[in-house]
Amino acid sequence: MLTSLLWTVSLSSAHAACPASFRDVLGGAESALVAYEQADLGGFDAARSGLATDLGCLEAILEPGEAVQLHLVTALAAWVRQDEAATRAAFGAVTALDPDFALQTHVAVLDARLVGLAEQATTAGALPQTMVLPLVPWSTWRVDGSLATGAVPVGQPVLLQLSDTRSDRTRTWYLADGGLPDGFEDPDAQGLVAWQVDGPQSLPVPSGTEDLAARTELRRAPSPKRPRRLALAGGALATAGTFSMLVAASLKDEFLTCQREDSCEETDEIGLIVLNQLTGYGGYALVLTGAGLGVGAVVSRRF
Repeated sequence: MLTSLLWTVSLSSAHAACPASFRDVLGGAESALVAYEQADLGGFDAARSGLATDLGCLEAILEPGEAVQLHLVTALAAWVRQDEAATRAAFGAVTALDPDFALQTHVAVLDARLVGLAEQATTAGALPQTMVLPLVPWSTWRVDGSLATGAVPVGQPVLLQLSDTRSDRTRTWYLADGGLPDGFEDPDAQGLVAWQVDGPQSLPVPSGTEDLAARTELRRAPSPKRPRRLALAGGALATAGTFSMLVAASLKDEFLTCQREDSCEETDEIGLIVLNQLTGYGGYALVLTGAGLGVGAVVSRRF
């Protein structure tokens, strides 16, 4: 539901431009924290509303330390509206990223109860519930600034990003209750179902199915760039092999000239023979390897 989003999106002219940069987001978080320290609740609310808008337009990847700043703003916003449960949950998201977090080093104006909630989150040590992320071919999930291991927290704020490796496009969501965005749909997404995992190395499969067809369907599709890379590598090796064989032929001619004219020492002739064999056989090996990569590129593109 839309009410699960903690921050209200403001369409003011100051924050309506898309895409937003990471500087816009970090600047918005800093403005919100400064306003809170100055007890300017109107400025604080305006700053975090603009921050929410910038996050919805963000295409840059954020780091874990930057996600901490976002969760801190969320915790303070929950505290302002006197929601201790949401405040504690946001501090839980902060301490999951920074176990040594101390509120006093981030905010100058403090309340003893607020400090207590932050310390409770630090000492709780309980892991949040999680849900498995759907597989999206050619894309990678990031949770709170780190590459996702396949799951996203539920019941606490989370910064969720999905990057498409084909277009370098990144979508960003900041979700107050974690999980997936409401109504998340992606034309390439696979496995938007309940999951079960048999072990840390096993392939997740839809609940109630164990057949090979289901496992195959859920595998991440191969990158479309792979055949091209194989072909380029094969061409480069074949070119290097051809050049090496030409050098071998030149060395052979030089050796024959030495024999005809009796103009080389025996050690020189031995050296020419060794170099000829190294460059000749090496050239053959490079050409054959390049041809193998070329065949692999054709097979990858076909299958």
